[in-house]
Amino acid sequence: MKIRSIKNLASGLIFLAVAAVFWSGSFAMPIGTAARMGPGYFPQVLSVILALLGAGIVASSLYVEDSMPTAFRWRGLVFIIGAAVLFGVFLKPLGIVPALAATILLTTMASPNFRPTTALVLTAGLVGFVWIVFVEALHLPWVAFGPWLGGY
Repeated sequence: MKIRSIKNLASGLIFLAVAAVFWSGSFAMPIGTAARMGPGYFPQVLSVILALLGAGIVASSLYVEDSMPTAFRWRGLVFIIGAAVLFGVFLKPLGIVPALAATILLTTMASPNFRPTTALVLTAGLVGFVWIVFVEALHLPWVAFGPWLGGY
């Protein structure tokens, strides 16, 4: 058999490795049964799903022709990781609305097709959705605006 897609092979092997780590870690907690799930049940089920997905991607590397990887795209990596860090840093002092808005704006900048108008519309829609579902409907104790903005 000949490997036709190095990218698919590498991705599938990474998925399988992550699944193996979570699978082995799930045994440190009680598993339970489907009717009475323990804390280790969900990670174990997710690791099986991830392993199946990884095996499928590895198998596709034998059949799907793909080009060799080109230069690494740093822009997406920097903006996505930066957005996650920014959200963690700003959640308590700013509150959910500004922290989420900044995170969404930063993640949209990761795309080479970034358009400010589209990013602002997306940000307003997602922040509104999160506010309606998680704060109003589910009554989660999230503060809209933190102490830096006069909240609490």
